[in-house]
Amino acid sequence: GDADGIAAKMAILDDWCARGGRDPAAIIRGAGVAPTPGRFAEQVDDYRANADALHEIGVRFFTVGISGADRSDVRKVRDLVAWRDEVNAGVSAGELPA
Repeated sequence: GDADGIAAKMAILDDWCARGGRDPAAIIRGAGVAPTPGRFAEQVDDYRANADALHEIGVRFFTVGISGADRSDVRKVRDLVAWRDEVNAGVSAGELPA
């Protein structure tokens, strides 16, 4: 889904955490990011911008799916790994998810 939809789901999760006495910060938030821009209608034209938008709302665990003709072209996945490295460059190892 898009960042707004996922943010709404995270708010629901936060509410349930509050009800159950659980720290919502202890939960690693994950979402899928497509390596192909515009693969789904809710995605922006630029997958890096899509990943940035998800990161801004607290997503720290990303999954990437490739299939069909895309399987042999891993350049898009390499680009997403480069994005991850750029984002994590200023973060200390203790702040990264396990």
